[in-house]
Amino acid sequence: MIPLGASADLYDVGGSGSLEARLPLPSLAPFFPYVEVGYGLIPTPADKSLSLLSSGAGAGFQHHASPRVSLTASAGGGYYSATWGDESAARFY
Repeated sequence: MIPLGASADLYDVGGSGSLEARLPLPSLAPFFPYVEVGYGLIPTPADKSLSLLSSGAGAGFQHHASPRVSLTASAGGGYYSATWGDESAARFY
């Protein structure tokens, strides 16, 4: 994550990652359900870091246009938790 615009002075370069597991079911093809988890860390000049943790689930559609190209669309929702120093917040998305 690279801070841009007005927030560029408030945050340093950070990083994030996520893991998604799809469960292709032959009876539902080309639709699939999925679950995901993610984590992000953004350091700040204030010697505190913004930490983001998320988890969610959803459904998607995948079309194989050719043996080497597939098109995927998905939608989902979940829950995230953010922590900055001693403060924290959690919300649904």
